[in-house]
Amino acid sequence: MKKKLLLVLPLLAGFALSGCDLFGGSSVDGEWDILPKLSGGSKAQRTAICSAINDLSPCVNRSSLDLFPDVHATLEQDNGDYIRVTTKQVVDEFTVELEWKVDESQANFRSIKDSDGEHKIINVKYPGYGNPSTEFSWTLASAKCGRAKTKGDIATYTATLNAETHPHERVSIAQINAVTEGEQTIHGHTYPSTFDQVNYDQDSPYFAPNPDDQNPDYHYVTVKGKVIYYAPDGNWLLLADGQQILEVYAGSGTPLTPNRFPAIANEYVEISGNLSQYNGNIQMGYVTIIDEIEKSEVTEPNVTGRTIDAEFINNNFVLPAPYVAQKQAIDGFSNSLGNISGTIVAGSLKNRAGAATTASALKNDRFTFEVDLNGAKIVVAYDYHTDADGSQGLFNKLKSKLTSGGQISLRGTMRYNGSDSTPFVLDGNPGVWNIVPFLTADVA
Repeated sequence: MKKKLLLVLPLLAGFALSGCDLFGGSSVDGEWDILPKLSGGSKAQRTAICSAINDLSPCVNRSSLDLFPDVHATLEQDNGDYIRVTTKQVVDEFTVELEWKVDESQANFRSIKDSDGEHKIINVKYPGYGNPSTEFSWTLASAKCGRAKTKGDIATYTATLNAETHPHERVSIAQINAVTEGEQTIHGHTYPSTFDQVNYDQDSPYFAPNPDDQNPDYHYVTVKGKVIYYAPDGNWLLLADGQQILEVYAGSGTPLTPNRFPAIANEYVEISGNLSQYNGNIQMGYVTIIDEIEKSEVTEPNVTGRTIDAEFINNNFVLPAPYVAQKQAIDGFSNSLGNISGTIVAGSLKNRAGAATTASALKNDRFTFEVDLNGAKIVVAYDYHTDADGSQGLFNKLKSKLTSGGQISLRGTMRYNGSDSTPFVLDGNPGVWNIVPFLTADVA
C-alpha cells in the first residue's frame, strides 16, 4: 500500500518525491514516496519499478504488515517476526525484479533463504529472554524491469529486535510425552496415570508453566526433531525424535510450510512454541521460530509405526468402570504412528457434526468411521487438512473404500479425542483414541 510521507526529507537522502528527469529522459509518471535513480528502458518500465517498490508491499513482517525504510520497525521474538521480501513482482504487463542485500556480519543475522520463486525470508537472531533489544538493518539494493534499472542502493530498512518475554525451556519430545503410571486421586479426580508435564493439582489440570518464567501463563518450550510430515495447507506437522512424535499446530497462524518457515525443508529442526492440546490430544502450539539443526542432534525416527490390534487395545486403552473414557496418558504414545487392518463397521460413518451419514453424501471435511480389528473397534478420523483441495487423493481413496465397505488397512497418527473444556480429567470424559491417516499411499 502506498504510504505518503510527512516531513521525512532528512530521512530520505537521495530519494525524490516527484516524477522528474534524473538521467536525461528517465522520467516516470506520478509522484512516489521512494523514487530511486533510474536509467534506461521505457517510461512505463520505470513507472513499474516505482510502483513495485512503493505500492506493492515489497517488505513485510511475518504477519504481512508493511515495513517501510523511513519508519523504524519493531520485530518481536514473542511473535517470531521475520522479514519477508519480494524478489519478483508483476506490475500490469511488466515483471520487476528486486534485489536485496544484508550485511551478514551483523551479530543478529541468522539467514536469508528463498521462500518461493518471488520472495525471500530474512531470519534474525533475537536477544533472548532477559537481554536488551538490538538493532538490525537490511537494504533494497536494486530493481530492474526490462531495460530499465536503478542506480545505487534504493533504501535501507532498520528494526529493533525485542527479546522474548517468556523463557523457553529446552525439552525433548520424550519429556513432553512422559507418563507416570499408577492410580492417583488429586483434587477429587481419580487418574489411572498422569502426564508428567501436566499440573493435576487444580480443578482443570493443564500444562505447568516454566518455573523460571517471571510472568507465567503457558509452558513455553523449544523442541528438536525431524519433520516427518506437514499438512499441505500448513495447519499442522509431525515432529519426531526416535520413537517419540509430537504434533505441532499452526491453526490460523503462519502455515507450517517451507515457503513460510524455510527451515522445514531441512527436515531436522528445533521449534519454539508452547505446550497445548486439542480435545485432550497433546500438541505444541503458537509456533514462533523454527531453526535448522544438525541431523546428528536427533535420533532418526522410526516411521513404520506399531500394530494396533484387538490385543493392543484391550491391554492399553480399556479402563474399568466407572470410567467411560479410554486411557489417555500412555507413555510415549501420543501422536505416535499406528497401523491397523480390519473391517469397516457398517453404519458407523459420521459427518463433522457427528451425525450418521453415507459415503455418497461425504464432503471433503472431517468425518469418522469405525474399524473392527477382530474383536475390538477403533475410530478412524479424516482430517481434511491432509487433503483440503483434493489434490493429494486421500479423501477420494477413503471415500472409495467406504463406498465398497469390507476390509481396510491404513497407517496414521494416534490422537486422543475427548473433552476440550477439561481435557485431562477422565471422570465422565468420553475420550477415545482415533487413528488419523495422512498419506494416500498408507490406505489400502
